[in-house]
Amino acid sequence: MATVETVLGPVDTADLGPTYMHEHVFVLNPDVQQNYPAEWGSEDDRVADAVTKLKALAAQGIRSIADPTVVGLGRYIPRIKRIAEQVPELNIVAATGCYTYDQIPFFFYYRGPALSAAAGFDVPDPMVDMFVTDITEGIGGTGVKAAFLKCAIDHQGMTDGVARVMRAVARAHRQTGAPITVHTHPGSRTGLAVKTLLCDEEGVDPTRVVLGHSGDSGDVDHLSALADQGFILGMDRFGINVSDIQDAIQTAVGGNPVSQLLIGEQRFDMVPRYQEQFRRSVEDIANIRILAPSGERVSLREVTDIKVEDGASMINREGNQRYIALKYSVRGRDLGSTVEEAMLKVNREVKLPQGYTLDWAGEYESQKRANRRLSIVIPITLLVITLVLYSMFHSFKWGALVLLNLGMAPLGGLLALWITGTHFSVSSGVGFLALFGVAVQTGVIMVEYINQLRARGQNVHDAAMHGAMRRLRPILMTMLVATLGLLPAATSHGIGSDSQRPFAIVIVGGLLTGLCLSLVLLPTFYTWVAGPNDVLPEEAEEATE
Repeated sequence: MATVETVLGPVDTADLGPTYMHEHVFVLNPDVQQNYPAEWGSEDDRVADAVTKLKALAAQGIRSIADPTVVGLGRYIPRIKRIAEQVPELNIVAATGCYTYDQIPFFFYYRGPALSAAAGFDVPDPMVDMFVTDITEGIGGTGVKAAFLKCAIDHQGMTDGVARVMRAVARAHRQTGAPITVHTHPGSRTGLAVKTLLCDEEGVDPTRVVLGHSGDSGDVDHLSALADQGFILGMDRFGINVSDIQDAIQTAVGGNPVSQLLIGEQRFDMVPRYQEQFRRSVEDIANIRILAPSGERVSLREVTDIKVEDGASMINREGNQRYIALKYSVRGRDLGSTVEEAMLKVNREVKLPQGYTLDWAGEYESQKRANRRLSIVIPITLLVITLVLYSMFHSFKWGALVLLNLGMAPLGGLLALWITGTHFSVSSGVGFLALFGVAVQTGVIMVEYINQLRARGQNVHDAAMHGAMRRLRPILMTMLVATLGLLPAATSHGIGSDSQRPFAIVIVGGLLTGLCLSLVLLPTFYTWVAGPNDVLPEEAEEATE
């Protein structure tokens, strides 16, 4: 069987029985006692008083006390040992560690990591060896071995001193396997900081950590999240779990199904609950009794703070955490820059309490996700278009000329967005992709026809001029069909038009300007790049108007 070290020696874990645990059982600073003995009084009288109280505690069925009184709280093992010898029926389990909310004791101030910068290498923390010695050999030559480790964090948060002690405790734990108890301040959600440093950074198993004072909080979501991580919650409340309290309130006030009544094919839950006169007021609920592990019947008023407050009508949860959605819409500006400016100001001016996080979601998140996809789709699309053009013309020159026409097409779309005061969005981005296809089609029609005319014997300038004139009607019909078809969508302002209007505006504006650019600039560019060794159709096909 496993054993636990106590002040009087190891005992079997099965003999521990009902156990109390708190760090203020044997609190005294010996240096204060030595320099101001009047503050302490007679040592014999104080020891006798402690023995009397502990014997009364043992008479109530308590068999063990886990006492996390460590350096910083005034641990004095000789006195504790003297008391334990007079109360042999009570197991007293000692701890090692350091108790601080902020700065470490001055003894450690210029030792260990504090010297690392001056030494030029990492100096081991002497606290680790001291804690390990207390566990493996005994505390201060008394022979009393510590059974667990103790550290603390309060509302001040993870200060440098607290972090140093916590890391030393974690490293002593890794060497000895001794469990850890941490004084926490659940109102500030410091348990989350404990998880980050002890578990995430130092690799301590949460199931080996007791988070003390967890019972001081009514933040069930915070406590539930810590319990889900595996931490043991020190409730300081008669050993009663939070779930026991929740079940008691639910059963008394709302009722819990205990069985089912079957009538034919119908099923009805049987839900007992307290009669109305026993659940009508806050006082009635405070009188609800819960059975503690020690056999005591404890009223809710002894373990909870019951009050009437205004709260949220609905509590949303996601990822095992509560969340509240703050919604706003953007008018007169583009979504992306507005949200990014808001994020910058919020991060600079809003300081969230520990344990709170802020996520920006909704249309902004969707836009970012779509932009990432477009950043992949557009290069792939251009590459595929380039390969198709090369396979058609057997020349990168003509393919590049068509792509130049594709590069001019967005000018009209951007101009249309600017004239209409429409901001760039995912919808307009898709419109540009559709515009690319029409621009490529127009360029192919124009370049292919001019090449045919050159293959029939016309010179470059005549072929470019005749090609532009004769391809006017086919290109005009192609563009007018799409333009007239999308014009109603581009001018609509009804419900749902916000998603389709940018798409249509880009295409309509791009096609109108693309018509002029294709008929004027593309033939002009053709004459600049054409040469005597150009790749033309092998057989001159009859060019028809």
